[in-house]
Amino acid sequence: MNREEEMVEEYLLHLGYNKSNIKHQPNGQRTPDFAIGGEVAIEVRRLNKHFHNGEKVEPLEHLNINIHRFITGILDTFNASPFARSCYVTYVFERPIKLSKELRKSIQTALESHLSILDQRHSVRVHKNLVLEFLPTEIKYGRPYVWGVSSDDNSGGFVVADLHKNLPIAVREKEEKAKAYYHEYKSWWLALVDYIGYGLDELDLRQFNANPPIKTIFDKIILVSPMNPKRGNEIIIEKTSFT
Repeated sequence: MNREEEMVEEYLLHLGYNKSNIKHQPNGQRTPDFAIGGEVAIEVRRLNKHFHNGEKVEPLEHLNINIHRFITGILDTFNASPFARSCYVTYVFERPIKLSKELRKSIQTALESHLSILDQRHSVRVHKNLVLEFLPTEIKYGRPYVWGVSSDDNSGGFVVADLHKNLPIAVREKEEKAKAYYHEYKSWWLALVDYIGYGLDELDLRQFNANPPIKTIFDKIILVSPMNPKRGNEIIIEKTSFT
């Protein structure tokens, strides 16, 4: 099981289902992820934020991971550079941004220029959507540049609004996977590990359910908290028929 599947299993056990009746990947490496008693199929997915770039949709964390590796990899190339003190490097970015050779060169140039003023706070825009910020450290490390923190300007927003924006992406993706095997089970559930709301409180749930319900072929959609997998919220849906 991956981490999300482990959390959903914990949630199901907390509901009172017997572990012997919960089968992980009952049909091997295909849909569904779980089956209960051979009658209920459960699909599992992360519920995360996405960036819409034209017709392309991608999870925010894809760029978060890739840009971190990209920038820290460049910082590591300065390990042999002579330096008087160390400096934290923070980056602030938003989408769209392409991790290109041109961007690498722009970052390298900014880092080379700052080597002579490591004792000064400074910021430089290396791309229209990427700013590097330099902050002198209190102690000298074994390298001139040490990664500090990062800020993703696309990650902010209101929980309920973000849920409404991103939930349909997860639902449609999982519906497409379930359709080929829909006839095999009496009921289909979708369990989403919620990395947007991290477990809705009563007010957020009421606000979410006050909006028009999402239409889906699933019989249940459950939001499971990654902070406490025993916490889950079943949201109001409008069940549609599948032919």
